[in-house]
Amino acid sequence: MAETNFVQPETRRNELLGVLREGLQDFSISRQHVRWGVPLPDDPQQVLYVWVDALLNYITAIGYGDDETAFQRYWPADVQLMAKEIIRFHCLYWPAMLMAAGLPIPRLVFAHGWLTKDGQKLSKTTGNIIDPFELVQRFGSDAVRYFFLREGAFGADWDYTDSAFIRRYNADLANDFGNLLNRTVQMVVRYFDGTVPQGGELEPGDRNLLALAAGLRERVEDALQRIALHEVLTLIWNLVEDANKYVQATTPWELAKARKAGSAQAGERLATVLYSLVDVLRLLGCYLAPVMPRKSKELLAQLGLDFAPQAGWAKLTSVGLYPAGTRIQPGGVLFPRYEQ
Repeated sequence: MAETNFVQPETRRNELLGVLREGLQDFSISRQHVRWGVPLPDDPQQVLYVWVDALLNYITAIGYGDDETAFQRYWPADVQLMAKEIIRFHCLYWPAMLMAAGLPIPRLVFAHGWLTKDGQKLSKTTGNIIDPFELVQRFGSDAVRYFFLREGAFGADWDYTDSAFIRRYNADLANDFGNLLNRTVQMVVRYFDGTVPQGGELEPGDRNLLALAAGLRERVEDALQRIALHEVLTLIWNLVEDANKYVQATTPWELAKARKAGSAQAGERLATVLYSLVDVLRLLGCYLAPVMPRKSKELLAQLGLDFAPQAGWAKLTSVGLYPAGTRIQPGGVLFPRYEQ
C-alpha cells in the first residue's frame, strides 16, 4: 500500500501508513448484548459489528449475491468518497473484507475534510450553521456550487464565512465572468448588428489566448483525475481572467472607432477579436456546465447556442468551433452584483 495512491489526499494516506507501521491487530466482527443488529447464525447472543454490516451495503446494493451482471458493471468503484474520520474502516477494514471474499477493492478512496463556519464547528445546538436554502434563495444554486467547490481545497478542512462568499461571488461571478459575457455580447450587438463575424488572420495576442483555451482540457482532466475540484475551477478561472486581459489589450472599442473612420484593417481586426472572445465564452460555458448547469445554459443561449453534451467532451472543448454568422441573443445579467 505504501507504493500506491489507493488513499487520497496524501495527508490521509500518510495517516493510514502510520497505523500500518504500528502493526495491525485482529478485531471482532460481532458485539454482545446489543439489542439491535443482525444476529450471527451460530450465536444469537451476538450481532454483527455495524462496521461489517454497513460496509457490505456498498456491494449488496449493486447486486452482489443477487444480480451478477449489475455487480460486474458497477464494481469495483472508481472512487469512494469518505469523511476523514472514518478512513480506517474504509481503507483498512473494508479492503481486508473484500480481499478475504476474493473481490476487487475500490480503485481509490478519497477522504474529504471538515467544514467549519466562522472558525467554529457546525452545530445546530449553538446555531452555528450554514443554511444552503437561504444561500440558494439569495445567490442561486449555481453560485453556491461554485463557491463550495472553489473556495476550499477539496480534501482539506476549511472555514466558511458570509463575507468570503459575498467577496468571491462579486469578484469572480459578477465582475470577472458575468461582465466578460455582457461586454462581449453588447459589442457584437453594437458593432456587428448582433451577428458574430468570421475572424481573420490571428495576431500573437489572439494565438496566446486561444492556446491557453486549447490547452485547458488536458490540465482540467489531470486535475479531475486527482479529484482536485478546486483546482479545476481555478484553471477555468485563469481563462476567464486571461480573456478579460485580452479585451483590455485589444481595445475593441478603439478598433470600432477606426473602422468607422474608414479603416478596413481595423474592421477585420475587430471581427477577429470578437470572434475569439465569443469562442472562448462558448468553451467556458461547456467547461462550467457540471458546476453551473443553469447559468451555463443561459450563457450559451445568449451566444445563440444550445448545450449539446452528446457532441462529446473533445468537441465541446475544442477551439474555433463557434459557428460564425450566428446571431447573438442578449439576455439578462448572468450574476447581478450583490450589495449588502
